Amino acid sequence: MMKAILVMLFCPCLLLVYLFFFYQDESDQICASADRSPCPDLLRAEVSVVIHEGIDSLWAACVLPEIDACAIRTASWGEAHCVIHQLASAPAQVFEHEMNHCRGWDHDGTGIAAYAQPWRVNRGLWLARGANQ
Repeated sequence: MMKAILVMLFCPCLLLVYLFFFYQDESDQICASADRSPCPDLLRAEVSVVIHEGIDSLWAACVLPEIDACAIRTASWGEAHCVIHQLASAPAQVFEHEMNHCRGWDHDGTGIAAYAQPWRVNRGLWLARGANQ
């Protein structure tokens, strides 16, 4: 009887230790080189690209001024969509940057210094997509 009580008390403690110290789901990941190379595709979004010849139409689509591209993402259980809007004159690395957003990753802040920092999973999109679906 005493062994059964000890097992019942000890096993939940082991589970908690595992969950808090050893288990990491995909949403805990970081992508250290997102400004230079592709991150893992956690969102698996259907991607479409819109090329803009003029800055006015790009800024109307992206809402934020003073950018040369943006990725607009939506997700619901089992599917995700991403539309990349970019200027025709944008360098190739801008497209890869936006693709990393389409893959489910985000940077903290704006500007070159922020982009060079490790990116984190957009947990809300990842969960809305269905996490490990």
